[in-house]
Amino acid sequence: MTADSRPRPDDGTNVLAQMLGVLLAPAITLAGQQLAYQYVPHDCRTRSSLLGHFIHGSTLLMCLAGAFIAWSEWQRHGGGWPDEDVGGAAGRSRFLGAVGVLISLLFALVAAAQWMPTFFLSPC
Repeated sequence: MTADSRPRPDDGTNVLAQMLGVLLAPAITLAGQQLAYQYVPHDCRTRSSLLGHFIHGSTLLMCLAGAFIAWSEWQRHGGGWPDEDVGGAAGRSRFLGAVGVLISLLFALVAAAQWMPTFFLSPC
């Protein structure tokens, strides 16, 4: 297997921030759901939902962190909705920033919805 020899963009694009903005919230939401289901027997044994609250709260905060990363990347490249006139790195970065904000906020809503049953239902 050979290494990727394509050059990285040197136009001020922060690829890591763009990918975190788009992919952090969905990945964290799925991992948080998995962890919450995995620790239900522990919560039932201890008769406390504290660990479930911690997992869901951390998931929600990480989703909001992904939204903040995407928003800051969007603002760094001029803000505003990307239009057809602007191409290249600035337009791509604004587009990925806007999509990252929308996706991260959607998954923050999903994380909050997954947290709600922990308030009302017993883990047993």
